[in-house]
Amino acid sequence: MSRTVFGLSLIYAVRMLGLFMVLPILSLALESYPNATATWIGVALGIYGATQCVFQLPLAAWSDRAGRKFVISVGLILFVLGSFLAAWADSIWLIIAGRALQGAGAVAATVMALMTDLVPEDRRGRAMASIGASIGLAFGVAMVIGPAIYASFDLEGVFVVGGLLGIVALILLWTMVPNPKADIFHNDVRAKGLREVFGERELLRAAVGVFALHAALMAMFLSMPTLLDRLDVVSSDSLSWFYLAIIGSSFIFMVPLVILAEVKRHMRASLRIAVSLVCIACGVLFMTDSKYVLIAALWWFFVGFNLAEALLPSLVSKIAPVGRRGASMGIYSTAQFGGAFVGALLAGVCMDLFGVKGPFAVAFLLSLVWLAAVVGMRPVSYLKNDSLCLDDFDRDAVEDQLKGVPGLTKVVFDDASNHVYMKVDADTYTRSAMLEAVDTARTSHLKN
Repeated sequence: MSRTVFGLSLIYAVRMLGLFMVLPILSLALESYPNATATWIGVALGIYGATQCVFQLPLAAWSDRAGRKFVISVGLILFVLGSFLAAWADSIWLIIAGRALQGAGAVAATVMALMTDLVPEDRRGRAMASIGASIGLAFGVAMVIGPAIYASFDLEGVFVVGGLLGIVALILLWTMVPNPKADIFHNDVRAKGLREVFGERELLRAAVGVFALHAALMAMFLSMPTLLDRLDVVSSDSLSWFYLAIIGSSFIFMVPLVILAEVKRHMRASLRIAVSLVCIACGVLFMTDSKYVLIAALWWFFVGFNLAEALLPSLVSKIAPVGRRGASMGIYSTAQFGGAFVGALLAGVCMDLFGVKGPFAVAFLLSLVWLAAVVGMRPVSYLKNDSLCLDDFDRDAVEDQLKGVPGLTKVVFDDASNHVYMKVDADTYTRSAMLEAVDTARTSHLKN
């Protein structure tokens, strides 16, 4: 099981590494291209988010029929083709086309569906945490090696390495990840499941949060490389070391706040701190002309960003409706990539109209919207998920017996997959008590 989770985490991380590597250098690299206005540079930076939004859920639905690994392979091949197209591009239009093709391989939701097929419900929380940690690690590594590759091999080299990473992900998929024993139909990504998720106010707050967070990130990377260069803060040859110091130290500083959220169970307070840090940092970046204040504000931004990036997926997992975690993560991912596109586009337009500080205003205003959303956030219930396949059962009898299981707070039956999904309080719930209750219901049903 650990090999499966490790393999899926690696696939996720390697692909995201290929996408993230260009972020800290793309706007600076494209300034010399013909027709490269700030608006078109913003489109090039964020267009992958638009195609991710368009193809994310359709590819996940297609994988129900065509198979998970086949669809993931198609997505990775599209990513590789897009990377090599961008590597050989001699115009900003081909860069945009390559980035769009990279994003069209939108397999994040399909990878999560494959993880759901292969990992039992009681271990999925840790599996999702592993994937989330791998994304955070990929982001940190990308911020360091992207500028280093650019300094030695220019923009072409960064995209070539991204394409090679996509090939590595393909190899990992077919060598480390097993095939599911049976095709499993996940009803939660269909219309009914999506309707239920859209009715959950706290999940919509999380979607607004990740939208604003990644919009602010794109705005930051559109303006920051140019500003660092103009203020002579760091040379392009030393950009890797600069980001290593900023992001590495911000990771260390956020750890106590993650502990506050996950161990001390103060998720709401930690998330409010993260949003406040992002909001304040963006406001300071918009107003300051001091290189030293800029560096400090950039550091605070990444403390808030990394903290929110760690907490939001965990929050979604905790508050997702019973049996609808797949739909919840699908909508969350769609909002994340949509924010990347909208943030980059708006930042580009504002940079053309108002100069290099314009994108910081976009990031500040979007983070204010997020701050307003998180102020009304309810306290988080630290419930876990469990499920059981019931091929032949009397629903009423099972439901009646489950009512007496300590710590079991909600039960949902899914006819499509013959599963019962449960929300449980881990402090009082035991799986053995649940299984005993189900056996009692089965015995009673057979006697009757």
